[in-house]
Amino acid sequence: MSHWTRQQDNHIVTLTLNRAHALNTLTPEVLFELRELATELANDRSAWVVVLQSEGPHFSAGVDVNTIGQMQAQSTEELRANVVALQSCLDALEALPQLSVARLRGHCIGGGLIMALCCTFRVADDSARFWLPEVQLGIPVIMGTQRVTRTVGLPATRRLILLAQPMSADEALRLGLVDQVTAPEELDAAVQTLTARLASLPPLTLSRARDLIERGASMTLADSQALEVEAMLALQTTRDFAEGVRAFHEKR
Repeated sequence: MSHWTRQQDNHIVTLTLNRAHALNTLTPEVLFELRELATELANDRSAWVVVLQSEGPHFSAGVDVNTIGQMQAQSTEELRANVVALQSCLDALEALPQLSVARLRGHCIGGGLIMALCCTFRVADDSARFWLPEVQLGIPVIMGTQRVTRTVGLPATRRLILLAQPMSADEALRLGLVDQVTAPEELDAAVQTLTARLASLPPLTLSRARDLIERGASMTLADSQALEVEAMLALQTTRDFAEGVRAFHEKR
């Protein structure tokens, strides 16, 4: 992988985007490599938690300008196929069975913000700035309107997308766009604390619980309750469930 590095410490995998020289902008190659990494991780039982981060002072300034410019010259069918292919890369990240944490600082713009929204949790330092400027370029937020809406709701999504104005880390925290804001020197410790907590919990149960939350939110109450029953049955005979019950009784 030329644009990403993967490191693993026990059950925690860190994926790092290495394009600091270009503000960690996203090209098709970057996203296709991310999809490949996500596909590998989905089948890796030694990986329980994933951290997504970037080298340098900025998380990502969004989709590379040249990539956006090339879209103008594409035929309708070419553009449709290319956008669907790029969407599938972010879908693969969001579909990871492992819980994931985005480590954010500096620019978190456009496609970079959408990539962060594919993670389960987002931790930012107070240098982070969030911005969806796409409408100023005459395009919708092609890979992100629904992810933003699902995260912060309709009113906040309208503000983010239709006004196309930058937002501070504290504003993002108030809206629920991120889960925690720290001082820059405390960012790594905050991410480590969160990932250690996640890695200490039963991984299969966490994955099922996350899926119940995400999938159940768009279902009727009856359907979501049926989904809960099936999840319980699927976990009944797992080591996660047996160990969890034993630990509860032993007060540990």
